[in-house]
Amino acid sequence: MKTLYYNGDILTMENTDFEAIYIENGIIKKCGDFKQLKYSIPDDTELIDLHGKCLMPAFIDSHSHIVSLAKTLNLVDLSNSTSIKEIIEQFNNFINITKPKKNKLLIGYGYDHNFLKEQRHPLAKDLDHIPFPVMISHTSGHMGVINHKAMQLFKLDNNVSDPNGGKYGRDENNQLNGYLEERAFIDFAGKSSTSGDLKKQLIEALGIYASYGITTVQEGFMKKEEFVLLDSLAKENKLYLDVIGYIDIKDNQKLYQDNPSYHQYQNHFKLGGYKLFLDGSPQGKTAWISRPYLDSGDYCGYPIYQDKEVKKYVDSALQEQVQLLTHCNGDMAAKQLLDVFKQKATNTRPSHDSLSNITA
Repeated sequence: MKTLYYNGDILTMENTDFEAIYIENGIIKKCGDFKQLKYSIPDDTELIDLHGKCLMPAFIDSHSHIVSLAKTLNLVDLSNSTSIKEIIEQFNNFINITKPKKNKLLIGYGYDHNFLKEQRHPLAKDLDHIPFPVMISHTSGHMGVINHKAMQLFKLDNNVSDPNGGKYGRDENNQLNGYLEERAFIDFAGKSSTSGDLKKQLIEALGIYASYGITTVQEGFMKKEEFVLLDSLAKENKLYLDVIGYIDIKDNQKLYQDNPSYHQYQNHFKLGGYKLFLDGSPQGKTAWISRPYLDSGDYCGYPIYQDKEVKKYVDSALQEQVQLLTHCNGDMAAKQLLDVFKQKATNTRPSHDSLSNITA
């Protein structure tokens, strides 16, 4: 396929003065004056007039979750809600339009308690005004809230213990109040599913990325569900953008180890390495920082893992020579990661004697 683009702003990241650019089979062959290029290229070249638009290299997505975006396409968008009342109204409007089956779990996403009139997270008793099991996700994706019908649906009761790196909100009587934070929320959200054609929704999500000029898309926290979905689409050759996934190193490491064919791109899908979480969200005050949050006493957030656990995951990635992406929003989480790497470098640095022996 041969194409000549002209009559627009052509940005090559090296020179912005080119009038035209000639591409052959996906490779840029020539840039320069339009008239000169026009008469020096094959006769079967397609000429595309940019009509003054900008042509530039595509973007590489450095961090996002393509499957999460796909899932939101049939959920309740709460990103513009300014009060708990509005959140409830959004759900009621959704119910009136979609008429879901009885006891179906309804999911909303994108609320931010910082911008709600009440200046707090909604609670189960607030969401109980919605006559369905409900879960809502904070804009950060690190916390959320469920109502009592959802607790019953997932058999969650007051005897549950807080997981490492997370917690269940409770009222003054130590009863669950519906708030879920970090690992408690992430684990719960992982069990939740929505009806709809997720394959179709993922293709639609790719279109959203493409509309912003992104042609390499990331799934930044891949578990079995995400892998099965993207593996299926790749095998059906339906992915038209490159999708690179980073496997949850804590619980799904074997997904990477058992699928070596995807260590290189196959039909636009690749496993890039592992993903590790070390703390939470600054918006939700769960990121691990060195100085207390404003108006929070001496509270500085908290880590998800102890140092020895972080070392275990880092060692594993290094031994396999696999890229490790790490979520560390707070400066203390970043320090924890860097300290582990420093310790690793110190422990593996050759001694003076061994260097002499190597030299000899």
